[in-house]
Amino acid sequence: MPAASADPVEFTDLFDIDEIQSIQDAFADATGVASVITYPDGTPITTPSNFCRLCSEVIRGTTLGLANCKRSDAAIGNSDPAGAIVHRCLSGGLWDAGASITVGGHHVANWLIGQVRNELQNDQELLKYADVIGADPEEFRSALEEVPTMSLDRFEMIARALFFIANQLSVVAYQNVQQARLIAEREQANAALRDSERWLNESQRVAGLGHYVYDIANDHWDGSAPLYELFGIDEEYQRDLRGFLGIVHPDDREMVSRYFSERVLTGLEAFDLEYRIVRPSDGVGRHVHGLGKVEFEEGGSPLTMFGVIQDITDRVSVQHALRDSIDTFRFVFEFSVVAQSITLPTGEIQGNEAFYQMLGYKQEELVASTTIPEFTHPDDVEMSRRYSEQLLAGETDSVRFEKRYLHRNGSVVWADVSMSLRRDSANEPLYFMTTMLDITERKKAETALQETTEQLEQLLAERERNMKELATSFSSIVAVVGHVVETRDPYTAGHERRVSELAVSIARELDMSAEQVEEIRLASLIHDVGKMSVPAEILSKPGKLSPIEFELIKGHSESGFRILSAANMSGSITEMVYQHHERCDGSGYPRGLQAQELLPGAKVIQVADVVEAMVSHRPYRAGLGRTAALAEIERGAGVQYDAGIVEACLRLFRENRFEFSPHMTM
Repeated sequence: MPAASADPVEFTDLFDIDEIQSIQDAFADATGVASVITYPDGTPITTPSNFCRLCSEVIRGTTLGLANCKRSDAAIGNSDPAGAIVHRCLSGGLWDAGASITVGGHHVANWLIGQVRNELQNDQELLKYADVIGADPEEFRSALEEVPTMSLDRFEMIARALFFIANQLSVVAYQNVQQARLIAEREQANAALRDSERWLNESQRVAGLGHYVYDIANDHWDGSAPLYELFGIDEEYQRDLRGFLGIVHPDDREMVSRYFSERVLTGLEAFDLEYRIVRPSDGVGRHVHGLGKVEFEEGGSPLTMFGVIQDITDRVSVQHALRDSIDTFRFVFEFSVVAQSITLPTGEIQGNEAFYQMLGYKQEELVASTTIPEFTHPDDVEMSRRYSEQLLAGETDSVRFEKRYLHRNGSVVWADVSMSLRRDSANEPLYFMTTMLDITERKKAETALQETTEQLEQLLAERERNMKELATSFSSIVAVVGHVVETRDPYTAGHERRVSELAVSIARELDMSAEQVEEIRLASLIHDVGKMSVPAEILSKPGKLSPIEFELIKGHSESGFRILSAANMSGSITEMVYQHHERCDGSGYPRGLQAQELLPGAKVIQVADVVEAMVSHRPYRAGLGRTAALAEIERGAGVQYDAGIVEACLRLFRENRFEFSPHMTM
């Protein structure tokens, strides 16, 4: 993490809490743990996700229990750069973990997970805590039985994933703070320029970074709200390749088009290009830097492109102003095996051979007037200037910081920089002596946020090889479900979560193993993923489907199977998705399988799917109610549906031991 910021900031100043809440909820649903983000003192920032009744109602319902919970939350959230803190809760004794979120050295929040127990814990010891805090023993016992069980190895693996994500949030937050501070300082230093070019400064205030996803096969791209603001477009804009090129400055349009088609789509290189745009909304021109990565299918055809586009108008303006203010430069210093440079107070720089090798140059290629801003990443120029001013003012003898340089090939080189100022006998400044250690590889790992999912999979594969199949399934589920929820039928996401909730309850009622229950949970969460291949207008059609439309709908089971197979999903999970519309008497689809050919988990999902579908509203009808749904599965018990599974489902409802969670109802 870079040097500490002088001005502490609040977590809520850095992140959209609704977006953070969504990330937290998804993490909790995918991992099966409780989750909440708090201030360092334990005060919640977000709404708790998956909190068990024991913690949320029984323990926190007492004064002493609530105080102990806050004390425990603050303890596990202590900043530890080595990894997440994992230990038993100081209040209830369940397993908890936490990772701190820091910004510029300031501890702003804790991400906490837990409320699980493992098979080695003694319930009697846990029950004694009811007397300590004054809780009702029987209510405490009942709530304890509801707490999910998880192996310590599994929980520690989830904690490591949490620590990795929290670190990424810390990096993003720090970059946001630094970018805001840099813009503010530039505006102060260039007050005169802003007075004469107010239209440009107004554009700078709304400048930002936006991301996009381009479906190459279907020629359609979507982007974040900041990207649309940068481009000056709205949701109605024509978002295909032609529409994008219409935003590009006419003088740059052919260059961008040729680069994209000849270099990027052919796989010769990733998209990395600076160009100009003209905003359709106001005709204002901006300089942007586009980055993108294309994914190719096995045959070599391009499928999808992911990337970001950054407004670099400020950077270009500052670069021009700095270069215009520089007259002449000189200085040469001795060769060393360590990258070093000598820089005059006016900015002229000369480096040794190791310095030029680090940046991809030969010393004789550069003139004596080469300056440090020419090697420095534009976003770090102002930071370097501030450190130089501290040395010139005598505030310190030396400084150490991390900064970015520009390699000859345009890539970024990160360095750990140590700098001091040498003075003459009259205490007048002579030159800055700087030593640089290349830390590019470490910084790449820290800042490659767009590769978080891939890095997480690699980390799990390296450290938990015996759980490779589960880790791969988890990553695949997150990717597939996220795409479905964002882009398809709004009924699908809620339906799958409710089916999963009922299917898990049925599986537990049948005393299935923990592994079977988890596979059923995952499979039911994505059992309708194949509907992404069905046109949205069919999914949401309010009237009766035509035979052709119904055949398209029926194809979603096989489509889901193919999607998950391509994503390396677990074989049993993939097969359950394939079988969820089959029936025990062979009347289902797509393969007409008989009972003996069906997986037990698939039979559970079939029953849960039917009940949920009949209970819930659909575009073409109102919900039929629980009575009708239970009558349907009871009628088909032993014929279409497995009799034992139907019996278990009926018990859950008729003994009032199951209700769909309020947040999962439609």
